[in-house]
Amino acid sequence: MKQFSKCLYVRSDCATIYYRRRIPQTIREAYPQEQEAVNECLHTSDRRLAVELRDAINVRVSA
Repeated sequence: MKQFSKCLYVRSDCATIYYRRRIPQTIREAYPQEQEAVNECLHTSDRRLAVELRDAINVRVSA
């Protein structure tokens, strides 16, 4: 996957944008023990929309 912005990646075989972020150590206990990162398909290839969705997910993950 190719990174184009912080936490945002595009897979080489499609144009869909994905979100990936390591779970902060301070809140890791709220997630399953084996999960080290949050991975989500944003279901878009629009980079502006992806940045907005990334910001919303960052708020949710950090809360």
